[in-house]
Amino acid sequence: MSLRDFCSLTPEEWREVCRGWHASRDQALHETWEQTRWLGTVTVQPHVRKRLSPRDLLRLPWDEAVQNKDKAPRMSREERERRMAAAIRRMGATYRSEELRVKSEE
Repeated sequence: MSLRDFCSLTPEEWREVCRGWHASRDQALHETWEQTRWLGTVTVQPHVRKRLSPRDLLRLPWDEAVQNKDKAPRMSREERERRMAAAIRRMGATYRSEELRVKSEE
């Protein structure tokens, strides 16, 4: 990124640039570890009787995150509205679910 481009960014745009860069780095790191795990599995497999999967050989932090995401409970509409009302009250505003429903139906 040129200095001129950098100077023309708003704080929100800079934050998004940083998020994108970090996501790119995280993805590259994940790919490297996945390749290493696969290579380790292929190397060890001929020497064991039981069939191994890469996850059996080496657990990685993001494996557990994917499993936990699938187990997340779904909230009911009433629970979502209650939480939204609580969040709006904390911000000092008022909440009327009927107004929200009318706007969403339009």
